[in-house]
Amino acid sequence: SLAVFLRDVDYSIQFYATGAFIDATKEVELNRVYWVSAPLITALPYWFRLQQCIRRFYDAGSGNPQRTAHLLNAGKYATSI
Repeated sequence: SLAVFLRDVDYSIQFYATGAFIDATKEVELNRVYWVSAPLITALPYWFRLQQCIRRFYDAGSGNPQRTAHLLNAGKYATSI
């Protein structure tokens, strides 16, 4: 999934940015930063999808049978965050 890919990219960037690849003692700093950034980055794809579902809900207009489906789908992504 996209969330796993983004977390891996985040970890790789932080691994080299903190210098943990040179000095193993810096891995503590890396882990402290990663446990803050990982949940935020993991939520990004779900946030974008939630926004897309809400937009489709409003664009569907009143009386459209797909409107309920878009709202339920938005609820699914909101609970994923």
